[in-house]
Amino acid sequence: MQQPQETGFPEVFQNELEAIVTRRHRAGLGQDDSNEISADADTREEAMATDRRCVTKRVGLALSGGGIRSGSFNLGFLQALYERKILRHVDYLSTVSGGGYVGAFFASLATHPKNSLRWNEHAAQEQNGANCDWEYTFASEPAGRQPPLVRRLIQGGMYLRRPLLFFNRYLLGILTINLVAFTGLCAAVVFAAIILRSLDRK
Repeated sequence: MQQPQETGFPEVFQNELEAIVTRRHRAGLGQDDSNEISADADTREEAMATDRRCVTKRVGLALSGGGIRSGSFNLGFLQALYERKILRHVDYLSTVSGGGYVGAFFASLATHPKNSLRWNEHAAQEQNGANCDWEYTFASEPAGRQPPLVRRLIQGGMYLRRPLLFFNRYLLGILTINLVAFTGLCAAVVFAAIILRSLDRK
């Protein structure tokens, strides 16, 4: 059996830089994270090749924990950064607890094939519904109305402030699944013992 090939840190780091460069160019950023890049294909390829060699300044954003308060604050915080075209400068997103709840949601939205995130356009264009799918947007309307997925995120996070609801709905289900699995395992062991016992008698 062929052993899997080991991957060293330099290769992993290079792949990480490639991913950062690709993300930055999709966001319309050059190597210094400040200037818009040309849409021309040749110019774009040249810029990306340069960025692969020159990615030095990387930006990280950390979202702290704290249950429902953290989730609510970080949701509004990310939306404010996005609407002001600041979030597109972030290369890394580190989260924990309530911040992880919102961070995971945003990461899944950003990588969704139907997402309507507009990194290169003013957020108001998205808010007005220009060329986007309202189902997969992130910015709220000026009046404060949230997109469907954001409302689903808020409603689905009720357990963050009602722990007993979490235990009733999820813990009981987990215990039931484990009980069924354990019962099935015991039944299989007893069946195997009976078969072996009957073979011994013969």
